Formats: sequence, C-alpha cells, structure tokens
Amino acid sequence: MVERILSWGDFIVICIILILIAIIFYYVLFCTLGEHKVTKVDSKENKFAILIPARDESKVIESILISIENQTLKQDMKDVYVIVESNEDPTVEISKKHNATVFVRTNLENRRRKGYALDECIKDILSKGIKYDGYFIFDADNVLDKNYLFEMNNTFNDGYDLACGYRHPSNPNQNVIATCSSLIFSMINVFGNYERAKKNYNVNITGTGFFIRSHLVEEWNGYPFHSLTEDYELSLYATWKNLPTYYNENAIYYDEQPSSRKQSYNQRLRWVKGYFESRKQYSKKIKEASKDKSKNISKTHALGVVPYIIMVGLMVAYLIFLISISIIASMQRDYQTTWDACSRIIGVIVGIYLVMALLAVGLFFVEGKKVNYTLKTKIKSIFYYPIFLTDFLFIVIRLLFKRDVSWVKIEHGNDKNKLDNKKRG
Repeated sequence: MVERILSWGDFIVICIILILIAIIFYYVLFCTLGEHKVTKVDSKENKFAILIPARDESKVIESILISIENQTLKQDMKDVYVIVESNEDPTVEISKKHNATVFVRTNLENRRRKGYALDECIKDILSKGIKYDGYFIFDADNVLDKNYLFEMNNTFNDGYDLACGYRHPSNPNQNVIATCSSLIFSMINVFGNYERAKKNYNVNITGTGFFIRSHLVEEWNGYPFHSLTEDYELSLYATWKNLPTYYNENAIYYDEQPSSRKQSYNQRLRWVKGYFESRKQYSKKIKEASKDKSKNISKTHALGVVPYIIMVGLMVAYLIFLISISIIASMQRDYQTTWDACSRIIGVIVGIYLVMALLAVGLFFVEGKKVNYTLKTKIKSIFYYPIFLTDFLFIVIRLLFKRDVSWVKIEHGNDKNKLDNKKRG
C-alpha cells in the first residue's frame, strides 16, 4: 500500500513540475516573440485628476511632483491632489511649493487605508462639482517617465475604463529583497497582463499607476474598494462587470520596492489576506458572469491562483507523507525505507527549487531589455527567489491561525536610484 502511494506521489510531483515548466516557457515565449503593441497617437487631450495618498511621505513626494511637472503631456498641477492626514505633515509644504492641491483627511477612525483616503478625496471633488475625464492614482514614492501621461492619454482615447502602466523598479539592484519584490510585479505582467491585454481580457491592476474613467467614479460616488488589497478588489470588480481594461507597457512609472525582509513580508502578508478576502467576495459573481458567452472573461482570471494552490497543496501533502514515513521507519529501524523516503523528500524539494529558480531566469530574460539588472543581482536573485516565494506558503499557514492583519505602512527612502530616475521624468 505504501509503495503504491509513493509511486503515485512520484508520478503526480513529476507531472506538476513538468506542467509548471511548460507554463513558464509558454509565457516567456509569448512575451518575447509576441508582437508588442505600438500606442496609437490621438491628439485629443483629456482633463485628469491625479490622486496621491501621501501620509508622512515628505521624503519622496517631491520626486513624483517634479516628474508630473515635466510630462510631455502637460498637467495642471492644481488637479494633482496630495492626500494627507494632518496639516502638520511636512508633505503639505512641499506639495504647495509645486502648486499641487492638498487634501487633508478628517474621517480617520478605523479608516486609515489607501482605499478610504481615495474615497474621501474623490467624494470631496464630486461634492464641489469639479469635472474630470478620468482619475489617475499613484503612490507617493512613484516617479513618472516623461511620456507616461502621453501614453496613457492615448490609451484613454481608445475607450478603456481602466488601464495600468508598466511598473519599473526604482531600486532594482539595491539588494535581493528589492529585486525579488520587483519580480513579483514582473510575474503579474508576464504571466497575466501582457497576454490578457493582447486577447482583450481584463487585466490585473496592481496598486498604483492606473486610471479610472470618471463615469465609474461618479456612479460609485467615490471609491468603494476598501479592503487590504483595494487594487485587486477593483480588478475583480472590473472582471465581474466586464469593464474594458488595458495594460500599456509603454507607459512607464518607477516604484520603490521594499528592501528589508520584514517590510516585504508584511506587505505580502497584507496581499495574501486581501487576495482571499476579495476572492471570497467576487469569485461566485465572476463565475456566473463567465457563463455569459458575450462577455470575454478569461477562465484563468476566473480561477485566479486556485490551480497553483492545488498543485502546491498536493506537493506539500506528499512531503508531509514522506516525512511521516521516514520518522516511522527510522523508529522501527527500517533504514532502507527511511532512506527511500528521505531521498524522495530531497528530490521533491530540489525539483520545486529548480522550477522557481527557472521562473526567475524566465522573468529576467523577458525584463532584461526594460530593467537594468546587473549580472551580480541576477545571479544572487535566481538563487534567492525560490526562498522568497516559499514565504507565501508560510504566510498562508500563518493566516490559518492568525487572521487579523492590519495595514503596516512601508517607509520609503529617497535613494540614489530614485533620484536618478527622477531626472528621466
């Protein structure tokens, strides 16, 4: 009986590893060999509001404001709203120096999240009768490439309700944590948004660097997405409602990645918690909507990461079984069975590690022409990326026992990479 289970376990693990390798090669080839869309130039200039939640962000706020001032498509700075929680915040004076509009929040009790900050500011704009064609949302540590608004204005004129740009790390070579964090967003684009944009499926909005068409904001009378991952909640809503969305890889903005393991872990803890909360809210709705053949809803988007969770779950279950067998056999002094189980444990772990390292290689291959990763950074990150991804498994396990997760603010630093990128704006 045990031998039969072991044989089936070996077969399932090998199949899973081969499937994952095939998926990696498919998407890498799709992104590298596929035709990259050139933005169609449309001379119509739209009126945009730019919203920047910026609580205690005086270290970095000036960089994004300068990059907005230096856009090839000019933006009226009074339509740039810097959202703070206090007039005593040094961010206020810096924003006023650049003629940006400062919005000071007043409704803070149990609402100190990005989604609530956006909601409060948008409600204020709407109450004053100020009209915009669309709303851009950025984080305070972002820096815009000089052609960002030009590119997104053209995308806006193509009729999309939501669209995101290309997130370029501003500190790609700071350390392996920052590099691996940036690879997460590369993975979202390479294994999702690029193909979805090509096939007119709904894309995943990831936190910042995107626009929303004004009719949606007016319909919502604010910004009704307040979960720990309000960006993913918005993405699922767009899929459910079959809103036209797009990923414009030519619209580049720079984003600082966390450089400490603690910061990165807390960020990913929030992502995982928010992911499951949002999926719980929208999965059934999207599944029902996908039955309507007139709606172009991606089946992979409807499923989310469920197939990958199943595959990982099967391999983890097999590892637990092997560990149990090895312990029991060693207690019975059955050293041959103990060795067989231990050798399989090593084989499974090595196989999973190599697949995740291959994933990093594929991402560097696709992103190599866009992000200036050094060779040293690539080598170190390829070895570390499997460990970085394994954290997600421990995060899921932690959430099974401790479900209360709060929003932990990530401190940003005005590092040299960020200053160099500011000049590009």
